[in-house]
Amino acid sequence: MKAPHLLLGILAFTFLCCSCASQHIFKGKPTYTDSNGETYCSVHSRKLISARGYSQSSGVCILPTEKYLKWASAFPNHNTEIANEKSELYDIPIKFRYCEACRQDLAEKLAH
Repeated sequence: MKAPHLLLGILAFTFLCCSCASQHIFKGKPTYTDSNGETYCSVHSRKLISARGYSQSSGVCILPTEKYLKWASAFPNHNTEIANEKSELYDIPIKFRYCEACRQDLAEKLAH
């Protein structure tokens, strides 16, 4: 009698775990453009901010943590791989766009 209940419990637990894990992955387009040509974050519906910064040289490889990988896809317009100041690792000047809410949400998740 207990075996069917145990099986149902395991199936329910598996379903809940899969559902929770999939909530962290953003599956749509990261941005959309309105009729005026302005680009917005698809997650927060906020206009993207344009800025200048520095990207990594092509020969540089910095491995992200598991926690970063888990949350970075949930906030696709964070662009935290870009530095505000030039350094040995970040030496290629670029223009980029980001969502401040994505950056804040990602920072909050990584802090806990």
